[in-house]
Amino acid sequence: MIGREGMTGISLFTGISPSFFISEARTDGWGYEIQPDALMALVRQNGEFGARLERYRGWRSVQSAMIAASGRAGNIEQNLARELLMMHDRIDGDIIVVTHDELGAYINARRASITDWLHVFEGEHWIRSRRGYVEITDRPGLEGAAGEFYGSAENAWFEILAKLPPDALAAQ
Repeated sequence: MIGREGMTGISLFTGISPSFFISEARTDGWGYEIQPDALMALVRQNGEFGARLERYRGWRSVQSAMIAASGRAGNIEQNLARELLMMHDRIDGDIIVVTHDELGAYINARRASITDWLHVFEGEHWIRSRRGYVEITDRPGLEGAAGEFYGSAENAWFEILAKLPPDALAAQ
């Protein structure tokens, strides 16, 4: 599946199938589904498509490394800010449907700590938090809270993936 939160099945390119992880979409939205054999046939037919998927795989490695570094060296404030920003990247608008329990599970923190930090973020006017959702109101402020743990991997997205061949825009 391919959608706003990424792609499952990228392990097919390393010869490992099926994936060792369960994937779940965390937001409403859209996606595409293609069977593994059909995907591999498409990659064999279209070298640029295969190269683009390989670049995606490389970018996911960069982002995964940053998530691991944040979890290891970042504090709850930085990890929560990074998680909210990553979720915000994947939606239209500014309202993220998520509970304090879910945020705690995503960054391996107690729900009570999440609630405390969301109150701090609200006090800074970076977010507005209500039962079952968080609204981003000052993204640059939240980016500052995430510090070094948000931005470099996301900018790598543009360096690695978003550079389209000159004729790609005409084809769209």
